[in-house]
Amino acid sequence: RGGGSQERRKSQMAQQQQGAGGRQAGPFRKAFKQYEQPWHISKFQPVKQHIEALDNELLSGLKSKQSDVHRYLSTVSAALEEGMDDLFGLRAQEQDRAKMTKLPAKLFNDFEPGGGLSVILMSALQYRKKGGHDYGMFESAFVRDKTAARAHIPLFLEIEKALLNAG
Repeated sequence: RGGGSQERRKSQMAQQQQGAGGRQAGPFRKAFKQYEQPWHISKFQPVKQHIEALDNELLSGLKSKQSDVHRYLSTVSAALEEGMDDLFGLRAQEQDRAKMTKLPAKLFNDFEPGGGLSVILMSALQYRKKGGHDYGMFESAFVRDKTAARAHIPLFLEIEKALLNAG
C-alpha cells in the first residue's frame, strides 16, 4: 500500500518537472515558468521604478510599452538565476563553483525597491551598458549558449559585491 503512493508521488513530480503537455515551455529549464506569468511580471513595477530613479538610461531602449519593460526584467531575472545555477550550482564545473557561492533564491523574489532583485538587476543592466552589449545578451549568454556564460563570471562577482555593499 505504501509503495503505490510513493510511485504515484514520483510520477506526479516527474509530470510537474516536465511542464504542460509533457514538454518544457520556453528556453529555460525551470519546471514552473513563473517568469512568463502575468501575475509575476506585474511584480516588477517597483523594481523598474527604483532602477529608473537611479539611472534612467538603463531601460531607455525598452520604452515601447510599459509591460514590455516588466517582461524584459522578468526574463533577465530568470536568465541570471539560471546562469547562477549553471556557473555556481550543482551543475557547475568545480573551478567555477570555487569562485563564489550561489546567491540565495529568495533574493530573486525580493521585489521591494532597493531590495535584492533591484540590486541584482541594476548591477546586471550596468554591466550590459558598460560592456556595450545588446538587451538580449542575458538570454543568449545564460540560456542559449552555455559556453558563453563563463565569459560573464565577472558579472556575478559584481552582483555579489553590489549586494554586500547594499547590506
